[in-house]
Amino acid sequence: MKIKLIEKGISKELKLDSKARVDTLISDLKLNDETFLIKLNGKIAHEQTSLKEGDELEFLDVIYGG
Repeated sequence: MKIKLIEKGISKELKLDSKARVDTLISDLKLNDETFLIKLNGKIAHEQTSLKEGDELEFLDVIYGG
């Protein structure tokens, strides 16, 4: 299946296994899941969410500090 991934404003198309989930994609990309929120098709999503053909996934950086 194909999904659209947006990370730091850069959009790219990814081919994934038909049973892919958000958490497996994060692991495959070696991302630190504590530094961003997940937006799937315009709504905040959980890491355990299954992906499907045509989904648009975006990682939104969390800004923190003192």
